[in-house]
Amino acid sequence: MFGRTLRSELFGQLRHCLEQVGDQADIGNLEDRRVLVLVDRDDGLGILHPREVLDRARRAGLPIIHTNIRYQPERFLDGGVWLKKAPVMKAMVEGNPHAAFCPEVAPRPEELVISKQYPSSFFGTSLAPTLRALGVDTVVLMGCSTSGCIRATAVDGLQHGFRVMVIRECVGDRHPDPHEANLFDIDSKYGDVIAKEELLAHIDA
Repeated sequence: MFGRTLRSELFGQLRHCLEQVGDQADIGNLEDRRVLVLVDRDDGLGILHPREVLDRARRAGLPIIHTNIRYQPERFLDGGVWLKKAPVMKAMVEGNPHAAFCPEVAPRPEELVISKQYPSSFFGTSLAPTLRALGVDTVVLMGCSTSGCIRATAVDGLQHGFRVMVIRECVGDRHPDPHEANLFDIDSKYGDVIAKEELLAHIDA
């Protein structure tokens, strides 16, 4: 009986703490220093409105960082086990049209491009120290895929101490089910899934 009562009190306290965290996570109450990170953009996944968000972020002077996947061709030693599991990723080599940036969100000459070999934009790259040097505390993600590189980057961003936001209309996946399931998980545990208009209003404020 005592054990059940204690557990009930502890769960009540935990629920209260989570409610407080949820209240504090409102985008409108933040004085954040943001960066827009475009993760492995792919026109084949039905992502909407990336150009509008990118243009507004540029006009507002937000730091913009692009990521792509690049492998050493022929032997692909830098792909590790991931390329054994997903050999289709061997297309991600310099000169392959499938590895090129989509024209509508192509980096400008002055914008940083970080190449990676694994799903997370943080793993094995200079992204985290670059963000810290810029004084950034909030990372806004768009790109693909929701269940792969976006989720991995969101989880690692949280673990590096950044607040992560994912723009719902600007990420995509190969099927609606993994897309929605991973947005649900990201919003529940790792960051905030926000509407495009919510971010644009915050940029313009």
